[in-house]
Amino acid sequence: MLDNKLKAATQFCATHTINPRRQDVVKTVRSLTEGRGADYAFEVIGLGKTIELAYACIRRRGIAIVVGAAARDDRVTLPAASFLAEKTLKGSAYGSARPRVDLPRLVDLYMQKRLKLDELVTRTYPLDDVNVAMTALEKGEVLRSVIVM
Repeated sequence: MLDNKLKAATQFCATHTINPRRQDVVKTVRSLTEGRGADYAFEVIGLGKTIELAYACIRRRGIAIVVGAAARDDRVTLPAASFLAEKTLKGSAYGSARPRVDLPRLVDLYMQKRLKLDELVTRTYPLDDVNVAMTALEKGEVLRSVIVM
């Protein structure tokens, strides 16, 4: 919902961005996909309502992947009839990574400059400023911060 985050997404290869304050997310996704819906939708915030939104955006047999860590008491409500479309709602902890296989591959991609990690770090903070760093993160001022000693 923040323009700086949407702009950053295009720098990391997003082909389209949607600001839900200005656009209906599901209608926009459908219009971008000739009415079908997305093959995959990733929910990374950890809110029941954004999980529902990701699920609503996927096509028949599409997959909505929940990465965000929701609060224990948050709930998700889905239309029961939508399961006839064979949609999948799947959770993912740490990208469902297999460390022995995936970490060397990610390091190789980073070394080849095909995985942008340095570009994600928009600020560094000394350890004493950890609260300042958390405030900046909560306000959406940064993509990622690094705390240094």
